[in-house]
Amino acid sequence: MLILCITPESDKHKTPEMGFVETLKKHGHNVIMLTTGYDANDIKINRELLEILTIHKPDIVWGMMEYALPTAETYARLLDVPFVAHIECIPPWRVGLNTPEEYGFDYTPLKKKHFGDIDNREYFNKVYKILLTHYNNADLRTIAGDEWRYTYEKFTGSQLDAETRYYTWNEDDLKKYEGTFEEKNQICTIARFTPIKRVHHIIRAISKIPKEIRPKYKVVGYGTELNYLTNLAKELDVDMELVGSGLNGLKERIIQESMFLVQIFAGIPVIESAYYSKGSICYDTAHMMEVYGNIPLWTKTNDINKLAECIETLIRSKSKRKKLGEQAKQLLTEGKTNIYTNVEFVRVCEKHFKQAIIRHQLKTNYGFLNPLITKIDKKWPLDYHHFRIIKDDDFKGKILDVGSGCCEFSIVAKQIKPEINIVALEKNKVYAFMGLALAKKSNTPIDILNIGIEKKVFAANLFDTVVLSHIFEHCSDINEVMEWLIKITKPGATIFMSFPYTNHHDSQEHLHYFCNKDNAIINTLNGKRECVNIDTFLDKFPISKEIEIIDEIKVDKHKNSKGGGYLSFYIKLKNNKKGDDN
Repeated sequence: MLILCITPESDKHKTPEMGFVETLKKHGHNVIMLTTGYDANDIKINRELLEILTIHKPDIVWGMMEYALPTAETYARLLDVPFVAHIECIPPWRVGLNTPEEYGFDYTPLKKKHFGDIDNREYFNKVYKILLTHYNNADLRTIAGDEWRYTYEKFTGSQLDAETRYYTWNEDDLKKYEGTFEEKNQICTIARFTPIKRVHHIIRAISKIPKEIRPKYKVVGYGTELNYLTNLAKELDVDMELVGSGLNGLKERIIQESMFLVQIFAGIPVIESAYYSKGSICYDTAHMMEVYGNIPLWTKTNDINKLAECIETLIRSKSKRKKLGEQAKQLLTEGKTNIYTNVEFVRVCEKHFKQAIIRHQLKTNYGFLNPLITKIDKKWPLDYHHFRIIKDDDFKGKILDVGSGCCEFSIVAKQIKPEINIVALEKNKVYAFMGLALAKKSNTPIDILNIGIEKKVFAANLFDTVVLSHIFEHCSDINEVMEWLIKITKPGATIFMSFPYTNHHDSQEHLHYFCNKDNAIINTLNGKRECVNIDTFLDKFPISKEIEIIDEIKVDKHKNSKGGGYLSFYIKLKNNKKGDDN
């Protein structure tokens, strides 16, 4: 895949986005990275590159953070290619959603100097309205965490329709600079020098520690607060050393030499320290806790005294900090955080890119169906896999869509493959009539029957393809349903099915639960239930099967979802009955 990545420039250090580009390249993607500034009205277009890209079009334009979105959307529109947009959040300290003091703007001597983030909310409200215009125009949107969704929804007054996409770390750099270093009497922080990082809180906390055990404080970073932090450390007699951006392995060496890290408001450094079996102390903000789980030692947000107590405890106890570091490494290795491994990150990005490509194709080729695309996404969070069915070569001939809802899938399928004949089966009268209205409005010739699967109205050997999307788990007698499906499909016909894996996206309406193990008992909203081993179950019928377990990570905050993923079976069956079987 050819990906055009656009991110704000940084000549100080390697940003996480630059690391993401390297990760995509490492995993086989062709990536072009362009940089922009931090002006919402400044759209940077490289005309020479644009001419090349009109011939060799990228598959995706990816705006990697909010200030990159105006330029990213412009490239996407000029090239007529899909556009993916990512934001961290709408900074609540800038636009008045929360008080600035909540995010570290609590030192009065220089408050006037920081009017851009504190007093100029009217300006930032305008900026983010511009940026969100581009964000909302994307074919697919992502946000850095579920706990940040409120910032968009409170700022705009609208619910956010976006995927959650967490971070990954740069494994190559960590491995490259891994070594054996003697632990020094020092702690460190990796951060830009801005109030939200609250390095000044750490300096004040260290000053409360007895001088005989007070450690050296090394800080990797840069930013506008440098002079303020330097003067504060001198004033409070804290031995602080600012080491710059930490390039060429310096950051990695400092982590490995330190007793632990203190990271108040940070992305990747907590994981980098865990990789080296070093613990971290963090404020217990909702977003940080969502991302890192039990890796850090959490302390009360903005409570400098509590922070000082945590720092002193780890300084005095080598065994406690060693245990914290070993636990962090174990949790990271076991995937017990919302930080992706490089492989997981690439997989999630690829999923988002494919979703964006499908949506862009639908907008381009079937514009009148745009309102339906959103409905389909909401009805089926696994929309990529449903459109994957449509694109399958075996999705052909006379087709039965069982439990079709408002018939959005059937309508889109008929538009994409006009040669098919499709029958939509929907028990709910309201949904069936809505489907009739949508089909008529879109001038799409499909047959819609307002009956349920239990009626079994079709003759034998009638259909070439049948689709059951999250229907099977609602059927009272699944053996009877399978026998009926085999009867009404022709020899060699295809049956596409999807349904939840175990109790993922559970519902009290589910009559059956499915897994790939024998004698599995699970807790459900309907009490303890035995799972049906889908392999064993399907082996009873004259079919061949392809079974996948789809891991749709956080695609939908379904109110009944269980666990940390959103797992479903995706099954493709071939009817192997003989021609004279009914």
